[in-house]
Amino acid sequence: TDMARARLKEVARHKVEEVLYRDIGIPTVEVAADELHPMVVANLRQILLWQKRKHGFTDEQREEIVEALCQGMESEASALEVMHALEVSKGFSTYETKIVLYQAIWNRELRVDLFSERFYIDKPMVQESRDVLDEYASWFRRATA
Repeated sequence: TDMARARLKEVARHKVEEVLYRDIGIPTVEVAADELHPMVVANLRQILLWQKRKHGFTDEQREEIVEALCQGMESEASALEVMHALEVSKGFSTYETKIVLYQAIWNRELRVDLFSERFYIDKPMVQESRDVLDEYASWFRRATA
């Protein structure tokens, strides 16, 4: 069947990749979807959708927004409360501030918890207790010589 043929091609491709990468010191790791924490997957999917969007802020304004969000997280405010305060005090667009929010999380400038629950802008921001990169670091390590 076509499915069986496609699976054989996939297995062969993975084997070739494994050998080629091993030759240059890059290990390959087979990962099943159930090995990823489901809440992390849900949060990263949500955040990923905002990465290509553009905002009209200057670098200084963007830094100001990220700093306000970090301070808001420290005081257990929601991102929406911070965004509303920035709209009132600075006239910053809530939509554009939301772009900065999700990009700051993706870029690890705003270290919210991605494990315990879905990230919603109207819920208090919770600081990360587990680093996603540390949690899955073994998947990305190069082979030692």
